[in-house]
This record gives sequence, structure tokens and C-alpha cells, in this order.
Amino acid sequence: MTELWNDDITQAILKGLLLGAISTALGWAKSSKPGKLDWRGLVLKLPVGVGVGIAATLKGIPFDDAMVWASGVGLVEFLDHITKAIVRRFAPGWLGISGSEKQMRELMSRDVRGEEITRDPFDETTHLNH
Repeated sequence: MTELWNDDITQAILKGLLLGAISTALGWAKSSKPGKLDWRGLVLKLPVGVGVGIAATLKGIPFDDAMVWASGVGLVEFLDHITKAIVRRFAPGWLGISGSEKQMRELMSRDVRGEEITRDPFDETTHLNH
């Protein structure tokens, strides 16, 4: 077991994990509005930051350069999609209403004449009588 911790690659991965987590947390804290800390934003950004931090240490380049590289090869988008897919799978509703669902609700809140519909079209308890 001690051989695993003494391995250069393992140490680089752990160093990158820590570098990515710290960089992401600092960036998130810097850009968050005072009094409006959204922890969901941090949770969604951490896997990307950790992945980029690991890439930075394995490639031996600064974090900012690794972010540019990771964006260029699609790693950032890949990690972002994987993170959101996992969150949506295991914690549905945690991310809130998506933009497309919000637009659909707005479109379906009016009938063909433009009048307000009083029931929620996404409410599964409402059933039509046939």
C-alpha cells in the first residue's frame, strides 16, 4: 500500500486533485455574490476543476494553461456533461428547472388564443376525462 502512495503518478494525481479543488473553490467564492452563495454551483464546477488540475500536474503546466488545453480538447465540456448527468440521475430536481423546461412552461401557459391557462400542463395529477 505504501508503494501506491510513493508512486509519482499517484502523487501527481493527488496534487492535481487538490490544486483543482482549491482553484475551483477560490474562483467560485470570488465570483459569488455576497450573501447569495449557491453551493450547487460549486458542486457542479468541482469535477471540472479537479479534472483540469490533474491534467495540469500530469502535463507539468500551469492551471490556466491546462484550462485552455482542456477546453480545446473538449475535456471541460465532457466533465460538465458527465457531472450534470450524474446529478440529474441521482438527485433529480436538485439543479432546478432547466431553461428549456422553463420556456416550455411559458409557452404552454397560454392557449391558442393567447389566454392564460389556469392549470399546470406538467402537473401529473391532472387527468383528462375521455
